[in-house]
Amino acid sequence: MPSESAFKNLNYQPFSLENLVEANRRQLTASRQSMRWMYSSFFGGWTKDPALMMLPMDDHGFHRGDAVFEAIKFKKRRAYLMKEHLLRLQRSALRIGLDIPWRMAQIEEVLMEGLREVEDCLTMGLLRIFVTRGPGDFSPNPYSTLGSQLYCVITDLAPMKDDWIKRGCRVGVSGISVKPSPFPQIKSCNYLPNVLMKKEAVDRGLDFVISLDASGFLAESATENFAWIDDEGALCVPRSHNILDGCTLVRVMELAKSCGIKVREQDATPEQLSSAKGALMIGTTIDVIPVEHFVLSDLIPKQISWSTVDPVIFLLRKKILGEQ
Repeated sequence: MPSESAFKNLNYQPFSLENLVEANRRQLTASRQSMRWMYSSFFGGWTKDPALMMLPMDDHGFHRGDAVFEAIKFKKRRAYLMKEHLLRLQRSALRIGLDIPWRMAQIEEVLMEGLREVEDCLTMGLLRIFVTRGPGDFSPNPYSTLGSQLYCVITDLAPMKDDWIKRGCRVGVSGISVKPSPFPQIKSCNYLPNVLMKKEAVDRGLDFVISLDASGFLAESATENFAWIDDEGALCVPRSHNILDGCTLVRVMELAKSCGIKVREQDATPEQLSSAKGALMIGTTIDVIPVEHFVLSDLIPKQISWSTVDPVIFLLRKKILGEQ
């Protein structure tokens, strides 16, 4: 049992709007300070004050995860794969019957306005878009809300670890099963399995873990896609029904084909990676990075290692970065 001193004191004092904002400002963590701008359709405007970046408590996106989202990288006011991310936002919303009462051009204009507001202090970061079912009651009933809400946030982007680029990251097999279809293809805010995967990676001292499907085949990481270079030099990715159609992944596959590299969607077990020339993680925030070690088991120390990075991986990273 925790000691008595381990428990925090609870204050039972009423708060006013003024001391609410002040308390919020006092407790701005480094992560919250990285929030540079926010737009809220519920509040009908935008702010650059992180202490004012709040959500309605009864928004179903908060207490039910009933929302869809996207994160888009930008450099110097140029958003990478903006169209692709907005189209996926529409697809995710359609799959859960969530109405988006704004044209994609309107959402894009909101984001560009935000970039104009932060351009003096932020040259690279992430555009985060959330479309929620909206405030209502605390039931799971999606018809009990005031209507869909749009929240857009601009945040800093943490620099990439040099070791990840030069040598690669450490990856392992996850104990969390992949979400059953069609949920992998829906980028919703119901992300508890993904959260548990990230917790697992941190607890095990790994950078990423990869989930397996019901048949034991490789699927995806918490927020990144996984791929490998087979013994013939082809870029291989898990079958699409098991994974999110990552915007960066799709672009990497297109670039690989344009370079004459074969691309294959196929089932593979973790053990089959032993014949691969290399493996890679792909995502919006990391672009393309190599895998140095793939841990098959912690109980019986067993891993697949690649002492050198396959040149195809560096080529694909260079191609992606060259477009941004």
